[in-house]
Amino acid sequence: MKKLFLLLIAFSLASVVTACGDDDNNESNNDGNTTEQSFEVTDEEIVDEEEVVLSVNDKDIFGNKYNPVYYQTKQRLYQAGQDISDLELVKEQTFNELIAQELIRQDAIESGLEVTDEEVENRLENVKSEDEEGYEAYLKQFDLTEDAFKEQLKFNLLVDKYMTDVITVEEVPEEEIKELYEQLKEQNEDIMEYDEAKVFIEQQLTQQKQSEQLLTKIEELEESADIEKML
Repeated sequence: MKKLFLLLIAFSLASVVTACGDDDNNESNNDGNTTEQSFEVTDEEIVDEEEVVLSVNDKDIFGNKYNPVYYQTKQRLYQAGQDISDLELVKEQTFNELIAQELIRQDAIESGLEVTDEEVENRLENVKSEDEEGYEAYLKQFDLTEDAFKEQLKFNLLVDKYMTDVITVEEVPEEEIKELYEQLKEQNEDIMEYDEAKVFIEQQLTQQKQSEQLLTKIEELEESADIEKML
């Protein structure tokens, strides 16, 4: 299960596209979220699969793509302790995710990147062979069909290529790695030696810089995009 979640969530766009607005949302929603709430997605929240919910640069996004992202978004907010009775918040976060995904997809294609069906099938087989039970549990947890899961895989593979070919970051300076190591060491004296920890810290800092660059790229693309919400 761990490998599956690393594959699908380690570089979730959700954590990037909500970075700017979550502080205010957390503050306001957590203050009012004093009673226990249960998680569910009602029939009223589900959109007809063939209904156009969003247009990004004349590319229509339909309900069959909106619904699984809405479900995942609501569950993520629920797990973060936010007030999921605020359905406008859930919808807005869902739109943010869908817009970011589509902008990245369009820019990746314009950059000459593509993901073949064979690549998707190979990744799916790898996921199943590594953790069949985890795969089934993931589908059940997020109420996904295999086709919807394959769409996520395809997008994740495209993001991988996009991060390699388009979102480039400079090498992390040794000083930054040492500085973070010292901070971690103050928090935990039993931390591994610097030479062992260096590679992990460098990876973390690189991913952080990539996330920042990706957020900046999404904001740039959104500024010039023609976006229309239908809900």
